[in-house]
Amino acid sequence: MTPAPRPVTWVIHERRMVTSTMDVAAALAAAGAPEGTVVVAERQTAGRGRSGRTWQDVGVALQATIVLRPSLPARLLTVAPLLFGVAAAEAVETRCPATRIWLKWPNDLWVGERNDGRKLGGILVEMKANGAMLAGFGINIDLPAGAHPPGAACLATVGCPVAARDLLDALLARIAIHWQALIGGEGRVPLDGWRSRAALFGEWVAIIDHDGVPQSGRFIGIREDGALLLANDAGGIHPVVAGDLARGPRPT
Repeated sequence: MTPAPRPVTWVIHERRMVTSTMDVAAALAAAGAPEGTVVVAERQTAGRGRSGRTWQDVGVALQATIVLRPSLPARLLTVAPLLFGVAAAEAVETRCPATRIWLKWPNDLWVGERNDGRKLGGILVEMKANGAMLAGFGINIDLPAGAHPPGAACLATVGCPVAARDLLDALLARIAIHWQALIGGEGRVPLDGWRSRAALFGEWVAIIDHDGVPQSGRFIGIREDGALLLANDAGGIHPVVAGDLARGPRPT
């Protein structure tokens, strides 16, 4: 029988300004920082998201990166980003009970309409050569009027001006639960929490995959390893393991 994973003990490093919490966490992990190390910053001068995109630091946000040290091989951790999305959604909903959070595959948090939301935040997950997994979170709390990046939202505008530290505490509590479930289940965990929040579910979508190849189809679900499933008009089903998802025009 596989032993139960140990509970995560959080050690929080607070910074006023950093280039990126991912950069600081990576340096700490390379120096041997244990699982549960958390870097949180008020400001980032070079925050980043997936595929080298920048994270625009224009207001108050929760900006944090967590160091985890999985005992499983990377091939069994493919659903980790989805579980972290569920944890972030649950954390926001715990602090903002009237707010519903949707998850746009693979790493965005949406608020508003399920199929026409605005981006509240995002998640970046990286595996390092030293075996550490870094999970970075950026969640907008309050953005200055007129300074919203296109399509962005913040919690203040939906009536929930939560403190960043309160949101971090809720996030870490949810991460601990989902991480133990993932490790204890050896990478096999139910994804019902993600599916129930899936933005654009049932819509005709377009995806540019990690090789730059465009694909389109109806978003019908996700596979147990986290791959997105597209169905085309011919009845074929195609899994997509990485890429950028957007609503796409249905072919005529």
